This record gives sequence, structure tokens and C-alpha cells, in this order.
Amino acid sequence: MRESTRSSPFALSEFRRLAFPARPSLSVSKWKRAGLLVWALSVAAPVSAETLLSGPATLDKAGETYVLTQDVSAPGTAFTIAASDVTLDLGGHTVVYNTAPSSVPVYGVYVNVLRNHVTVRNGTILQGAGASARSPAVFIYGGTATGQHELYDLVIGVRGDQTHGIDVGFAGYTFNNSKVHHTYVQVTGGVPVDCSSGGPAGIALSASANGGVEAHDNIVVDAHVGINAVGVGSEAGSNPSRLYRNLIQHRRRTGCKGPYGIGVQGISHGVEVDANQIVSDDGRGIIVAGWGQGSAAGASGNSVHDNRIDVCYSTLATGGFYPENSVYGIRDRYHAGDNRFENNIVMVTNDISDPGNDHVRGFYIGSDAADADMHGILARGNTVIARKGLGYGTIRAFHFDYAGEVTIDANQYLTAGEVRNTGNVTTLTFTNNSVLAIPSSAALAAPSGLALARCLNSYVLTWNANPEVDVFEYVVYRDGAKLPISSRGGMFYVDIDAALSGSHTYAVSALALSGLEGPRSAEVSTASAGACLGAIVSDTVPPAAPTNLQVQ
Repeated sequence: MRESTRSSPFALSEFRRLAFPARPSLSVSKWKRAGLLVWALSVAAPVSAETLLSGPATLDKAGETYVLTQDVSAPGTAFTIAASDVTLDLGGHTVVYNTAPSSVPVYGVYVNVLRNHVTVRNGTILQGAGASARSPAVFIYGGTATGQHELYDLVIGVRGDQTHGIDVGFAGYTFNNSKVHHTYVQVTGGVPVDCSSGGPAGIALSASANGGVEAHDNIVVDAHVGINAVGVGSEAGSNPSRLYRNLIQHRRRTGCKGPYGIGVQGISHGVEVDANQIVSDDGRGIIVAGWGQGSAAGASGNSVHDNRIDVCYSTLATGGFYPENSVYGIRDRYHAGDNRFENNIVMVTNDISDPGNDHVRGFYIGSDAADADMHGILARGNTVIARKGLGYGTIRAFHFDYAGEVTIDANQYLTAGEVRNTGNVTTLTFTNNSVLAIPSSAALAAPSGLALARCLNSYVLTWNANPEVDVFEYVVYRDGAKLPISSRGGMFYVDIDAALSGSHTYAVSALALSGLEGPRSAEVSTASAGACLGAIVSDTVPPAAPTNLQVQ
């Protein structure tokens, strides 16, 4: 269980201007920095208009690049983009918006209606002491079907009631054919006054079923929902979307619906969700849901594969709109047929004691009532570990409700309770599934590659996976003491607000299924912590050879 004592969401006096290295779309830290810098400095700069900014402004010149030259603050909205084909380069500076209370939403960057091809990059956007409700750092409202926006190299911190970090595509299809990547988002607001529609998301995406959305290589921390994608895949499946290589450590607001690391919902077809790591001491994993709309408007034909999920509930919900206390690894429901779930690692625990309402489900497939559109669902090659925590509810690796056709094939599982129920599935094929049987290691290696970066008032740790096949989790140590959190199922951890309490050292160790813990890694010190976006090191394809080189 995570520590409950928490300082202020972020102390503005703690911030220093962050340095953002110039780079193309790929992370330089994966490649030889010198060689890549030579390439970057040798390419002729594109010819475009450029305007320097020294304070809040309305950006209304199409085709313009605006460059911020200093840190700025604003009592309300800092920047309004009122034209298409605009780039806002924050120049590595910090923008603090909403420094005064506001009865209406305000934003760090507001892209108003009917705009496309907007880029926001290279800086920090923080919500100030005004902490107004529903006031995301970046807000894109309405737009055209082309979209073509890009948000990247951003560090974002918000704290208002029901405030997303990034909210794009609101009231329409603005974020079609658009990307958000290489961005850190921290959402520290408390339990919303009204959470009937769920709690705040780190990244909220909408593309009105036209698709072409990418969210990758982001770190999302402390939000109720990590990434919530609604209508992000075309009905014809001709313009697919992809959510991949994100690190998500979310925290549910008790009494609010849907505390998932990733949600693919509404009219979402042909969406690929892969290579994400979702770890939460108080949250669920991944949901694919059609929201009870018709077959054509459901969430179907999606692929969820090669994700690592380790989730738990640790805070009892006793009131609010949705006082539920059952935890799920992967859920598929509501007109969400023809979805495939393959090669995921799913670990689920419940430390809540709420008799009759504290269940554990590795996979939960099915709707609440008869649903003929729940057909062609496949779960294959997954590893599912359903563990006994402090709760007393039923524990199942696979749980079924109303569905037409479901195939569960060639999965491995460990369960402290039942393997599956029968449910209300018309045709259920359960074949070639087996108890997880892997050899136990006699000794474990210390994890390698431990790296540390400071992001706002938190520290982000990342490390390499251990080679032993029976290692699924890791233990995190701060200043020589084991942190009071559940073991990590991913290869990262964000120590929230730790930067407010002085300097620290960290180490990690591997944990085998048998309970054997290996030696600790070499310690890393916060004194040598890297810049925030240096924590995102996951590009695996080298940049293409440059063309049209000019000697400068």
C-alpha cells in the first residue's frame, strides 16, 4: 500500500527551468548523442515565420511558429491558439496558469474550435494555486476531421477538481490523425465533487471514430485514469489508432467509476494497445467497452497485447457515486466483440475487505445483460496471476458474464481461488490453458540499468527486466528501507512528492514467484537525477538517414 501522507501537489518554488535537448522525434538517449546532434545541426532549418513570446498571448497567425523566451504565469488561461497550422514552442520554459481562482475553466494552452495542425512542445505547464475545476493544461476543443495535432516533450502538472492533464478532442473529432508522446503528466487532484462520469485522466483522447490517434512513450502518474481513449478507431478500421509504450502509475478516487490504467471506449475499432506497463496500488488495468451503444458503435476489432499489468485495491470505497471494491486486470464489455487479448502479463490483488464487493478478476469478459454483440472474443497466450490479498471476495483468473462467443486458449495462470466460472456465455471455448509451471531460480541477479530522473516534485525510477523466467516483480528501496508499496510488476516506479523531503538514494531487487528476493541493485542518488524527459527511453528504431544536408 502506498503512503497516504502527502504534501502539497506541487510547490512552485521548487521548480527550476527544465532543459530540453533539441532532437528529432526519436529519443536521443537511445543513440550516440554526438552523432545525432551532428545530424540535427546539419539539417537546414525549415523556412517559416517565427514570433517570440514573453508573456500570455493569443496566437492567431496561421503558419506561424511562436517561441516562448521566458517563464510566464497567468491568473487564467495562458495561451489561446486561434488559428490552424500553428506551432507553440515553449523553449524549455515553465508556464503557470490558473494562479487565481476562477469560476469557469481555464487552461495552460487552449486551442479553440475548428483548428487543425497545431503543435505544442518543449516545456512545462503547471496549474497554479487557483486549482479551478475542469481546467486541463492543454485543451483542444472541437475541430475538423483532419486534426493532425502533435503534443510532445511536455511536463504537465494539474491539481484542480475533475481536471485532466491533457484533454484533446473534446466535443468532437479534433484529435484525428494526431499524436501525444514523450510527455510526463501528473494529476494530483482529490476526489471530485461529482464523479458520475469518472475521475480525472492523465490523457483524455477523442477522435469521433475517425481514428489515426497515437499516444506513446508517455509517463502518467497519480490520475484516476491513465489514458482514456474514446472514439479513437474508425468504424471501417481503415485508420487505426495505437496506444503503446506508456508507463502508467494511477490512483483511483474512491467512489468514482472506471479507475483503469487504459480505457478504449465508445466507437473504437481497430485500436492497438501494446507494450504498456500499468502498475497501481489502487486501480484497475485495461478496459475495452462500447458503452452500451449498438454494434456499429461498439468497441470492436481491437488488439490488446504484450502489456504488463500489476494492479491492486488498497483504499476502501464506502460512498460516492460508485462505491465498488472489486479489482480487475483486463475487462471487455458492452458491444465489444471481435477483440483479441494476447501475450499480456496480468497480476491482480485485492487488499480491501468489503464482503460481497471485494472480488479479484484477472480477466472479466461479458456485459451486465444479454449482449449478442459480445462475440469473437479471444484471450490467448496470456499469463494471469490472481492473488489473495486482505479481501474475502471470490478470486478468479477468468470471470465471465453475458457474452455470445468467447475463446480462452493457451493461457497460463496461477490463482489463489478459482480458475473460472461458467457465466452466461452462449459458446465458451476453454482449451489448452494450464497452471503456470516454470522452474524456480536458485538465485537471482541484481537488476541492472537503474536510472533516476526528477519530474516536478517526484522521482521516476526505471530499470531493465531481469533475465530469470520466474521473476515477475521488483521491490523498491529508498534510503535503504523497503518502500511501503506493493511489489512492482513493471520496470518503473514514481516516488511521488519525494523531492520535497530532501535527498535520497534508491535501489531495487528482483522478486521470484517463490518469494525469493535477489540482491539489490547498485544505489542511485537524487543528487545525480536526470532531467524529467530523460526518463522516457524507449525508442527502438533508429532515425532514417537525413536528406538535403547543408553544411552550416
